[in-house]
Amino acid sequence: MIIADILLTLVSIIFGLMLRLEIFNPGNSLFNYYFRFIWPFTVLAIIIRPAFLYYTGIYRRIWRYATTRDFIMLIGSVAAGSIILFIVTQFVLTPALIPVFPRSLYIMEGIISIMLLGGLRVLIKVSQHYPGDIDWKKTGIVTHKRVLIIGAGNSGINIARELKSNPHLGFKPGAFLDDDPKKIGMKTQGLHIFGPVIKLADIVKDQNIDEVIIAMPSAPEQTIKNIQYICQDISMVCTTLPSLSTFMESNEEPGDLPSSSLKLPMSMPDITAEEIQAVVRVMQSRNLSIGSQTL
Repeated sequence: MIIADILLTLVSIIFGLMLRLEIFNPGNSLFNYYFRFIWPFTVLAIIIRPAFLYYTGIYRRIWRYATTRDFIMLIGSVAAGSIILFIVTQFVLTPALIPVFPRSLYIMEGIISIMLLGGLRVLIKVSQHYPGDIDWKKTGIVTHKRVLIIGAGNSGINIARELKSNPHLGFKPGAFLDDDPKKIGMKTQGLHIFGPVIKLADIVKDQNIDEVIIAMPSAPEQTIKNIQYICQDISMVCTTLPSLSTFMESNEEPGDLPSSSLKLPMSMPDITAEEIQAVVRVMQSRNLSIGSQTL
């Protein structure tokens, strides 16, 4: 990763200088003239950039699970590095080692570095895999139960992601339901957001929903109960995502907690993803249902 960042930093300087001089041929004599002058800046940049990223912990992050905050930290680290480059170049290297330096290159190099370094990590986020990952598409599992997720906030979106990533649970997110007027009619995670919640019965019927998940851990208790009453009236299975305070305040033993039709798989022995996929294919070939059961 460090080597990639060094190369991308060098590329950002070259492209920044090309844009500044409006030259798109690196072999141009004017480009070569300026590039020879700024070699101290180039050397400094490929040292400071990865060093600053290392200092701010960018290399200790798992980019496959990166959040918006991680990318904001990356942008801040690159920007801070550019400020250091500006100070050192402007007040130390110029004009002793760099007699001519286009000042707009500071900004152009920083912007291009953010785009390139950020783009590299976006690519890692969408493509990185681990040896234990299971490609559920290869198992041929078909999810039969469509789930309506009530609450298009962080909790609801996380549930939708988990259901998409784990089709062996037997559930497929069908749509969202929310009361927020700004969200109604929009889409997230490829799913439509319907509303308001009072239309629950109609949306369940129109979207062929098999089960409802209430993903509003911060909602008032009465709101949750009203939704549960509606589900009860239309004979719809309903699962409620509990809030953290419920776990903290509850004195019930684990065995007394209400069961849900949405069950997570038990811990498995140390077997490979290929072995799991092979087992699933064998079970399906023998018409053994694993859709909503616990593996």
